[in-house]
Amino acid sequence: MGIESLGQRITIKRIMTFLLTLSFLLVTSSNIFAYESAQEHNKLMKDILFGHYSITNKDGTNKLTALEYASFLCLDYTSKGGETELRFLNNTAKVKGIIKSIAEIKFNSNQYHRRYTHRGWNFKYYDDKAHWKLRKELMLNTVKKVFNYNDSKKCDAMASALYNIHVLGDYFDMDESQYETYKGNSSKDPLLMDLYSEGRNTECLLKSLKENFISLFSFQKKSIAYSSLINFEFEEIESALKTANDYKSFKEACNNLENALKRYVPELMRDNDAFRTAFYK
Repeated sequence: MGIESLGQRITIKRIMTFLLTLSFLLVTSSNIFAYESAQEHNKLMKDILFGHYSITNKDGTNKLTALEYASFLCLDYTSKGGETELRFLNNTAKVKGIIKSIAEIKFNSNQYHRRYTHRGWNFKYYDDKAHWKLRKELMLNTVKKVFNYNDSKKCDAMASALYNIHVLGDYFDMDESQYETYKGNSSKDPLLMDLYSEGRNTECLLKSLKENFISLFSFQKKSIAYSSLINFEFEEIESALKTANDYKSFKEACNNLENALKRYVPELMRDNDAFRTAFYK
């Protein structure tokens, strides 16, 4: 009996070890093509939108939090948590026209959740496991509330820009093995919208972001920041990405894009009426 009990304990221990190892692998694999935390996405968003400028509007911090929470729920939420963020949007930010229960956008997924949320702001998700329409409405209505938009085109451009910045974060954080996986999947079953090309499986991220900025900064076309970003940096970086044939050149192009956005977008945002009113007045 003693030997049998010992054998049973050893078997149970082996099973527990296997399950713990499997659990670890599932958790770590969920970070493919992604920042490891929402905080990293939030930092990138803040760095690109604000740069070295400080929020001076008394309600500005809550408004930024609303944008961060909406971005998370729109792109990265699957089945865990989400209640705190949604409660803030409904009760504190008082965003109208959004879901009341997190269960409405909940779906079971893992590292492949980006297939249902990261392939483009206007992409048609025919296999709509993530309830994309509800997620998009949540993002749009949060942006409308924060910036008090009456112009639906401007609202859509800002929401799309925030969406694109989030997806960019997943590119900026790619290591070499993730880059190889991305290149292997890009033409057949992409997990992310493509950086510089588009097809039936994905939208083009650079093209979309450039269109966002052209719409948002239409009254700043004569500024140095606009000309530098729209007429020069985007063209140079797109060319570099198209000719990048290894991880090193890809990473260099991504770094140049990140630096260009952080250099010029904060100045353009500060001179944008809706953004200035929301965060600087």
